[in-house]
Amino acid sequence: YNNLGQYDKGIKDATTAIKGGPDEPYPYYVRAYAYLKSSMFDQVVADATRAIELYSKQPDSNGKKRVLGYVYRDRGRAHYGLKQYELAIADLQNARQNYPQNNYTYYMLGLVNEELGHADEAIYYYQECIGRSKPESSEYKDATAGVARLRAKAAP
Repeated sequence: YNNLGQYDKGIKDATTAIKGGPDEPYPYYVRAYAYLKSSMFDQVVADATRAIELYSKQPDSNGKKRVLGYVYRDRGRAHYGLKQYELAIADLQNARQNYPQNNYTYYMLGLVNEELGHADEAIYYYQECIGRSKPESSEYKDATAGVARLRAKAAP
């Protein structure tokens, strides 16, 4: 659904899957992501929260931690969209702890800290993103712009 931009279909199909297996976490994650791409942030929070609850009951594994990293990241993005910045930071920190390889999480931590006026923290996370990302990636470019923006504000 993501690659095709068919978020409405993703929401519909995930809803059908949830009805058939309400204790399976993956359809909640799929639907949360489709909601995120549709800017339906309250629904993202609800579905991501349910996915986290269900994934947390599963045995520990690297795969589980990676998926939890994505789910927390996406719920953090939804909190950012809702201007719930402290909740966004908490979720993004959980995302980073579960799956530190996700470069976009560092970009989002920079963005939220910038929004809160925490310039030093924002620059730190933007630089973490830059150091982990490929120069052609959007998060590298966006983080580079974030550092430049903050440094320009701080210049006398």
